[in-house]
Amino acid sequence: MKRTLLFTAVLATAAGLSALGAAQAAPDTPQAMTQSAQWMPLAELIEKLENQGYTVLEAEREDGRYWEVKMRDANGMVVEAYLDPATGAPAERSGRGAD
Repeated sequence: MKRTLLFTAVLATAAGLSALGAAQAAPDTPQAMTQSAQWMPLAELIEKLENQGYTVLEAEREDGRYWEVKMRDANGMVVEAYLDPATGAPAERSGRGAD
């Protein structure tokens, strides 16, 4: 009886860990895969901004909708911008109050 219970517990744990690993390895939905594929790679975004005369200080995905980039312009001023994830162009931030 104890062996059966122990075997069942080990089997359930292994199955749970396997499912957890699979869930973390792949996006949950085709929509998540499509959204991720639409993001410009960070290295490409940085190159684009540097070609425009900026020095990128920080960049991160913001709200899953924008690139939030902190950079220094050619005059040494620090600028923060929200950029379209696919194109790197300035993004419209609808639904936000005055910052």
